[in-house]
Amino acid sequence: MSLPAASMLSYAEYLESKHWKARRWAMLWLTGNRCQVCKAEKDLEVHHASGYTSLIAERPEDLVVLCRRCHGILEDSLIIPAPPAQVEVRP
Repeated sequence: MSLPAASMLSYAEYLESKHWKARRWAMLWLTGNRCQVCKAEKDLEVHHASGYTSLIAERPEDLVVLCRRCHGILEDSLIIPAPPAQVEVRP
């Protein structure tokens, strides 16, 4: 699924988009497929470090690669806002 110009996607749809999958793959590659905290190589997730405010315009510095364990610890220690119901997609 590519991102349609000037439309809205649900957060779940965004996570299934080619756009997000390419960003996620790039982050995994940039970090050597390792958690940026503990260096684990399994169960990796890409976290939106700056929240969900600018998903389409996210930059590498807005994202962090974490293993599931470190991601859980981070989210348990912070107040993480829920993802938006829809994501605005701009050309």
